Amino acid sequence: DQFGVPYTVLDIAVTSVPSSISDYALIIIGHKQLDTGHVYFSNSEQNRIVNAVALGSGLVNFDNDLSTTGLNARYNYVQDLFDFDYVAHQTGQNVLLSAIAPTHYITNRFVAGQVIGTNPFLSAGIVTPVTATELARIAILAEPILMVTTHGSGRAVQWGSYDWMQTSVKGPVREFDNL
Repeated sequence: DQFGVPYTVLDIAVTSVPSSISDYALIIIGHKQLDTGHVYFSNSEQNRIVNAVALGSGLVNFDNDLSTTGLNARYNYVQDLFDFDYVAHQTGQNVLLSAIAPTHYITNRFVAGQVIGTNPFLSAGIVTPVTATELARIAILAEPILMVTTHGSGRAVQWGSYDWMQTSVKGPVREFDNL
């Protein structure tokens, strides 16, 4: 109830991702470890999300558990949109805004090179691909925490940590809420 947009909840454990997903302007994946056992979220359903983004839907993915062991991609849709390489999950702290921060609509409330002090949090273990734009990184690890990419007519946003939402890190109603 905090996103400020009308929404419909889709529980993939009960309902398949419909082919009409491309009718939605924005798709938000709000759960960490969405389907790590590959029980509910089939490849064809993941392809529907990729196709929806290609047709113009936006995607915001908060799920940061994207690899099995720091090497293998867990979800095809994330690979199709971002083409990540993976490293082991690490704990880092402090977030550094990129040089383009003031010019990008997601980070325009921040200054280029600004550092937001945080408590330690777990990274997703992702490496920024050449096809994505890094908006912010975990300062000590030089690992992305926020990236965007274009896919067809749509855009996708990937968070590199789920832990940012904790108030102890800078989550709800603190500095990261401006992103």
